[in-house]
Amino acid sequence: MKKLLIVDDDALIRATLHTIVDWNELGYEVAGDAQNGEQALQILKKEQIDLVFTDMKMPVMDGIGLMQQINQMEKKPQIVALSGYDDFSLVRSAFKLGAFDYVLKEDICEKGITELIKKIDPVIKKEEVPLYSGKKEEEAFLKDILLGRVIPVKKGRLFEENYVLAAFEIDEFKENTVRFQSSFEEYLVKPMVNIAQQIPRIANKCVFISLSPGLYFLYIPMPEGTSPIVSETIVSLCKQLKSVWNNYMNLPVSVGISRVGRSSEDFCHCLLDTENQLKLRYLVGKGSINFYGQKGRILPEKAYERQKFYEDIIQALQDGDLVKLEEQKRILLRQLTDMAEEDARKECLYLVWFIALMMRENEDSIWSLFLGEVNYYEKIGRIADGGSLAIWTNNYISYVADYIVNTYDRNQMDLFQKARRFIMDNYANPELTLGSTAAYVGLNEKYFSSCFTKEIGNTFSNFLTEIRMENARELLRTTDMKMYEISERVGYNSVEHFNRMFKKVCGVSPSVYKRQILQI
Repeated sequence: MKKLLIVDDDALIRATLHTIVDWNELGYEVAGDAQNGEQALQILKKEQIDLVFTDMKMPVMDGIGLMQQINQMEKKPQIVALSGYDDFSLVRSAFKLGAFDYVLKEDICEKGITELIKKIDPVIKKEEVPLYSGKKEEEAFLKDILLGRVIPVKKGRLFEENYVLAAFEIDEFKENTVRFQSSFEEYLVKPMVNIAQQIPRIANKCVFISLSPGLYFLYIPMPEGTSPIVSETIVSLCKQLKSVWNNYMNLPVSVGISRVGRSSEDFCHCLLDTENQLKLRYLVGKGSINFYGQKGRILPEKAYERQKFYEDIIQALQDGDLVKLEEQKRILLRQLTDMAEEDARKECLYLVWFIALMMRENEDSIWSLFLGEVNYYEKIGRIADGGSLAIWTNNYISYVADYIVNTYDRNQMDLFQKARRFIMDNYANPELTLGSTAAYVGLNEKYFSSCFTKEIGNTFSNFLTEIRMENARELLRTTDMKMYEISERVGYNSVEHFNRMFKKVCGVSPSVYKRQILQI
């Protein structure tokens, strides 16, 4: 009987995996479960585990940290990564560390887990894994490359000739796919893939895969002698697929198309192209097609060269720091007025793009700023002269600042009340962290940290420590509990750490504080 370990900080996910299949019938015994990587390591040291299902985002030690530790073990279990639909950067990292496969939490079901176990069993038994061959295997190999499982090498038709890579991403995924949430795999992914395979050129010549419910890739071979730049034929094929999806699935999809790759060595550049071209949709609008070398468009690599210049103004917007924003705005406007008009227009587009990326990181969208979408190439291109451009830029930054201050503050009042209640309810849990609290209220950790300090007037760490010390003082005043009991009651596993923190905050050790209380 092989042994299975389940690692997830969500009790519901752990319980679901325990009961979703008859593990004994599949030849497995659930040896235990853990709430984080640290607990999992303790079990792994005691038990010989064959298979680990692990979440990627957890407090104390996340899935990546756990996998790094597992890789140092002499006998390593096979690993399946558990992820949300938007965790694919973490999933890629997991595959680079040796994960066998991943499972979307939203799609955990008996059939899927059973099929996964059938695939993984031969590997655990050290049987030879079949080589890639045929179209299905080409699709599997392309997916493995995209997930970082294997390096790009010639295989089947892949990399036999020049090629282009196109990425298709569903715009505003959460809002547009609510109706599919009962099963993304059954009602979203399978229909999207089936529809794509109905297009003859895709079915006969290309390799098409789903990387996640919201992201799809198309590998398009380019016969020898074709243009070294992206041709109208490729753009037309992408338009056709986009149109069919829109008609049958009613989903807005944007497209990012790479440069022409000449060998497997170019693949990483092509993949980066698709990511950057998809990001450029924020300057054009939902459902846009952006491709490498497109005339009249900014180059992402040139924009990134200017990123450092815009860091302060973006940070001021992020923090809602209007004083710092005014200062940075003056610096920018002075530079714009000294530039040639064409250069100034590019700088304005860079600024808008970095604002869009900042808003996306905050789980918002630049498309929320105005009632209708804005094509910034057209908008900025119509501005007549440098002076008018500076005025527009000044007004635009002020508008974005007003939106962020008013919208985020209004939404965040409720969020930070929710965060405060969560901390008050869970301060006794040693595993309470900035990350787990940010996840609870649904915000990016870095953004949550910045806003928490601004809203509460204290860092998360200091706020949590003060809450713990306040409750520790109350217990010292009103009970005869031992120090180790008080330490555990307020969230410290180590009495020594508790003593240090108490003295740091209160000026005296807990025992001295207790004596002082008794003398009053």
